[in-house]
Amino acid sequence: MGLTMTAETQSVSPIHHLPEGALLIWVIGGSTYHHQSMVQLLGRHFSNSEIEVWAQLPPEVSYIPDLVIIDQEFWGCPLPDDDFAILWLLTADHWDVHCWHQTPSPSRQVDFIHKPIDSRELLMRAQRLLQSRYHCQTLQAQNQNLEHSIQERTNALTLALENLQRTQLQVVQNEKLSSMGQLLAGIAHEMNNPLSAILNGADLLRESSDAVLEHLSLYRQFYPDPVEAIALHAEVSDLDYLIEDIPPLLQSLQTASERLRQMTSSLRTFSRADADRRVPFQVHEGIDSTLMLLRHRLKSVGSKPRIDVIRDYSDIPSYHCYAGQLNQVFMNLLANAIDALEENGIPDPCIWISTRVNAEDVVICIRDNARGISPEVLARIFEPLFTTKSVGKGTGLGLAICKQIIEERHGGALTCSSSSLGTEFTIRLPLDSNDD
Repeated sequence: MGLTMTAETQSVSPIHHLPEGALLIWVIGGSTYHHQSMVQLLGRHFSNSEIEVWAQLPPEVSYIPDLVIIDQEFWGCPLPDDDFAILWLLTADHWDVHCWHQTPSPSRQVDFIHKPIDSRELLMRAQRLLQSRYHCQTLQAQNQNLEHSIQERTNALTLALENLQRTQLQVVQNEKLSSMGQLLAGIAHEMNNPLSAILNGADLLRESSDAVLEHLSLYRQFYPDPVEAIALHAEVSDLDYLIEDIPPLLQSLQTASERLRQMTSSLRTFSRADADRRVPFQVHEGIDSTLMLLRHRLKSVGSKPRIDVIRDYSDIPSYHCYAGQLNQVFMNLLANAIDALEENGIPDPCIWISTRVNAEDVVICIRDNARGISPEVLARIFEPLFTTKSVGKGTGLGLAICKQIIEERHGGALTCSSSSLGTEFTIRLPLDSNDD
């Protein structure tokens, strides 16, 4: 049971540099005479202090003393790990330097004094312990404030770094879009004039050749026996073969010209310059124009098999968006799917593209049947500058820019799921963007 004795207010030597308020001192163990003399001595020395006397170790309490003066009879007994200073009262046979290793906490202030007790030495050691504890608490508070300041500064720097990375991505994206758009638009424009001449010339040549061949057929019909010079020239020039070869040759020329016309149309669609606001855009035209530009990578070349593209399009209305940026997303995702199929040597490579519209958004899924992405890589694929490709083949910006375009510019979502059967990217574009 603890006896609470409040020390007298008069003090001959108050402790300096201690926090304001009363000090709480415990005196544990010893005789009644010892308790009384200790309370009297400490009360005269420490002003505004409260001294609690305990015959046994106190039970758990909700408050922590500043100083515990404890008798040697409790040496070896477990003490609470609370932050208080301890002054042991030991006899000569207990005075051993090894007792220092029994301190429960490395940060706790501990001292020893041997019996019989000298009052001046007791007060000096008690005052030193209390001052040391106060300085330790002050240092801990300063450390906590410093850690808090460091954490705040770290958070601020982290936020600044994230903002810088987003700004860098935006700059790279805008520069890339601008350069690519100008390049492709210029190529399409330069190709358009000669291509138009080829297409028009091919049509006229087809009509002229048909007339000439028809005229030659009539001539041979009504003059079956030509003179020797004409017959010799027909044999040398293999006239029959030319008559059969010219129509398919002209048809091949027209087909190639039409393919070039489709490519220039795809280039113009893909290189649409983004305005300051969203513009109406046909999503399927954007995907198809991207596939047209990637057609050379989808074909079978040597031992590399052809990559099949299966399109499952739903009826999607004209969507208001930043068309050039959305085309860039299609290009990056489809090019990554082709890379994955080529690098893994899939025997029957295939890419599935599906679109649908629900009540809230437009959903575009691009899936391949490559070997998938590991969970470790999947968790980082949208990080700026992260890439698994070799030097010179990847910058680590493609997917990060795609995510920024979809989520920040269009308010949508870009997610990725993967397994050993392949990888699927899902684009969600909110329908309410049409009202922007």
